[in-house]
Amino acid sequence: MDIRLPISASPSLSPSPQPLPAPQPPTPSSTSMPLPPEATYDSKEELYALIQAWAAQHHYAFRIIRSTKINNGVRTRILYSYDRCGPPPPVNHPQHSLQARKRQTATRKTGCQFSVVAVQCADTEWELRHRPGTEYSIHNHPSSQSISSYPVHRQLAQAEINQARSLHNAGKSSILCPLMKRSNTSTGIKPGQAITYLREMTTTPLQPYDIYNLNASFKREQRHGLSANNALITHLKNNHIHFKINITPKNRTHHL
Repeated sequence: MDIRLPISASPSLSPSPQPLPAPQPPTPSSTSMPLPPEATYDSKEELYALIQAWAAQHHYAFRIIRSTKINNGVRTRILYSYDRCGPPPPVNHPQHSLQARKRQTATRKTGCQFSVVAVQCADTEWELRHRPGTEYSIHNHPSSQSISSYPVHRQLAQAEINQARSLHNAGKSSILCPLMKRSNTSTGIKPGQAITYLREMTTTPLQPYDIYNLNASFKREQRHGLSANNALITHLKNNHIHFKINITPKNRTHHL
């Protein structure tokens, strides 16, 4: 006898949930560092100041790449690009060699093509334009944490530079002071005190090495561009002070 057992349909298994896709990192087309809006300005200086203010607000900076005459005429076309534009040095660049170098330098370049164009339409009219192509409106790097990483945003106004010069020259009365060793007499305000004072009078994000660079430029002004030794020798000659110099075979001053 043929006996057939009833076969109950097994409950259908629900498909296993698929894993969620991993979150993608932010793309270079992120709007955290957008292009400045197209607009018309009364002068080149006004245009430059406002696009730099826009860039500072969004944590980046512009610099001039090139300036050309339009059709060899009187009107000018200026290309402003991201501050860190340009290709990084190749792998075989001396910067990457294994040989010990006196200065271990690094590059800020990222190859970013983010840029805008300023076109002179008339004597008192400049137009800011976006470049065609998406590669000129996006960045290939994340946003900077602070605008202090851009030298253009750390530039002081002339009045602030004069104040820094006054702090540096406080207590110094002659060209010999920067050439002599520090003594117990007043030889100017220390850089740490100077930057504290300047930060109270400006919103510029100063860094300590900005003060050291300013002080170095003030010393070059006092020495009229001469080295410390040459400035001292010139001072002695102008004041008819007798001196003698011992020169090494490599034409270097050994004793004075």
